Amino acid sequence: MNEHIDTSADPYQAEWQFIARYWIPVVVVLMAVVILAYLAGPDGTPIARIEFEDGAEYIGFVERGLPHGEGTLVTRAGEIYAGQFVDGLRSGFGTCHYVNGDIYFGEWAGGRREGRGTLSYASGDTYTGRWQNDEPHGQGRRVLADGQVVSGTWRHGTPPLVPRRSRDDGLVLDGRFAAVGGD
Repeated sequence: MNEHIDTSADPYQAEWQFIARYWIPVVVVLMAVVILAYLAGPDGTPIARIEFEDGAEYIGFVERGLPHGEGTLVTRAGEIYAGQFVDGLRSGFGTCHYVNGDIYFGEWAGGRREGRGTLSYASGDTYTGRWQNDEPHGQGRRVLADGQVVSGTWRHGTPPLVPRRSRDDGLVLDGRFAAVGGD
């Protein structure tokens, strides 16, 4: 720590240069949140490492003490979300690695999967399509681990009533479909 910081011009400027250059943990308790470090990014946007009361940890940009902008959230259970936040909620584009091995990559709004996205299930199945209120809803396509494909319009997480199912060998099956396995 032999670096020299010029204090002759403005002592406050020198203090901020020091804070910006070195990691100095600062603990602040606010609304059941512990902010362990609070620094500014290159453009002056606040970056924080936050521990929430429920055991979750966040590292990223903040605004008004909440995750806002790009960041990473790790829940106590081990779920990892890396992406965009608005007012403390997952909003924008992000990737979530769930504890059960599933991975979602796509759009979020208000803390829920919303818009276009892909969910790769630990079972080997993959759903790509529209999401609403955290469920497949709208046009979508699910490729099952055995190669079968279910495509059509999903309603609140329920697959199409009369889906077109095709297998990797080219056989197309039409008919009623009650449920999709692999969840």
